[in-house]
Amino acid sequence: MRLGIIIQARMGSSRLPGKILKKLPEKGGRTALEHVVRRCLMVKEASEVIVATTTEEADLMVVNEAARLGVRSFRGSEDDVLERYYLAAKAAGLEAVMRITSDCPCHDPEVLGDMVRKFTGSRADYASNTVTRSYPHGLDAEVFTFEALEKAYKEAELKQYREHVTPYLYKSGIFKTVQLVQDKNTSDIRVTLDTPEDYALLTAVFEFLGDDFGLRELEELFAEKPWLSYITKPVVQKAVFSGEKEELEAAVRLLEKQDMFRAAAVIKREIN
Repeated sequence: MRLGIIIQARMGSSRLPGKILKKLPEKGGRTALEHVVRRCLMVKEASEVIVATTTEEADLMVVNEAARLGVRSFRGSEDDVLERYYLAAKAAGLEAVMRITSDCPCHDPEVLGDMVRKFTGSRADYASNTVTRSYPHGLDAEVFTFEALEKAYKEAELKQYREHVTPYLYKSGIFKTVQLVQDKNTSDIRVTLDTPEDYALLTAVFEFLGDDFGLRELEELFAEKPWLSYITKPVVQKAVFSGEKEELEAAVRLLEKQDMFRAAAVIKREIN
């Protein structure tokens, strides 16, 4: 099976513009995207690594960075990311795709290899370590067949399905899905790059661990230095909701966590 890793990347970001070309650590020699590409190239089960960016002028910088790193790039729609993935996979002749985002510079190649083996061993259409979470935020990965990707591309119509690539695969109920889950749940660790706070945390992580570390070293670092998590404590993880009710329920949970019970009660009445 010809499996390729497609890294979703663009310069635009509402909370931290240009984040993928920031150096990690801050005075280091590698960009965040380089860390992602470098780690993906270590996955022996992958035939190719492709950076999928947009046709926006600013993303020529992403194309140039991919060329510098020696990997292929593909340019497609900024908003219809599902289409971008489908066309990139089709152009490369892939039979299966691993989806990685460029704001996750701490990926462990061994975990990604485990993901591929879970996917192939189960003969699933889709595998991930994100629907059922046990790995740190920032080690997120998904693997799916080209056939499933093509079906989603042709059938998925909702905006959330087009913008986020995979929700149709694990929410529609028409595909065989499996999850990679580790025994020790360390999903409270956040090492993804989305905000200035995230960048400060990741700079510290790379200064402590250097460029070559994996999941175990990451978990040990946060166990030894629990104060690291306080750097990103104010950050709210972005989420994908299947409808208004699910989004309102999430808002209630967030408000109640902040002891804003009267505001939460108002939304509860709307839901009911």
